[in-house]
Amino acid sequence: MNMENYLEEKYQAEFAIKKTSYNFLSERYQSYAYPKKDSQLLFMVEQDPDTKEGYTDTFYKLK
Repeated sequence: MNMENYLEEKYQAEFAIKKTSYNFLSERYQSYAYPKKDSQLLFMVEQDPDTKEGYTDTFYKLK
């Protein structure tokens, strides 16, 4: 599962990934994403091997 699929399954909406980078401090990939219906609502999604889905995000905190 990739980040975009993770978000779409979790929130039942379409998302776009804006930028992906590797964080050398946390040793994880992280991206900026937004719902396709609201490109101004930018948030972060990151790999998280400690979760069942493999990712965490800050979208819910913004809503």
